[in-house]
Amino acid sequence: MSIIWDLLNESESPQRENHVARELCAEATERRKSPRTSLYVPLFVYGYSAAGEPFHEDTNTLQVNDSGGLLRLDANVRCGQKLLVVNRVTKEEQECRVVTLAKRPKHADLRIGVALAGPAPGFWDTRR
Repeated sequence: MSIIWDLLNESESPQRENHVARELCAEATERRKSPRTSLYVPLFVYGYSAAGEPFHEDTNTLQVNDSGGLLRLDANVRCGQKLLVVNRVTKEEQECRVVTLAKRPKHADLRIGVALAGPAPGFWDTRR
């Protein structure tokens, strides 16, 4: 995490920020700590679009692991940005960071990989 934090702190220009975001996205797939499991968890996601506009979206997970997950999102976000994710079943909130982006052909939504900000045992739980 310190490499990512250092890269984020060093970003001073839009060009540097885009370079850092590409590095974050490239590193994320190599850094996954546990395998993903297919699991549907209903979520609210709050954040800012790539254009700086606030958004909130009702969505769900596609896959999860101990430290993050894969979500479907209609909002246009960028790698490296922070989001607030709320599990609609348990009402638990967790800050996360976008680490991967995948645009699907012929679809308007994005598939985004997120890394939770810290340990969150049971965050993906679907029981109250």
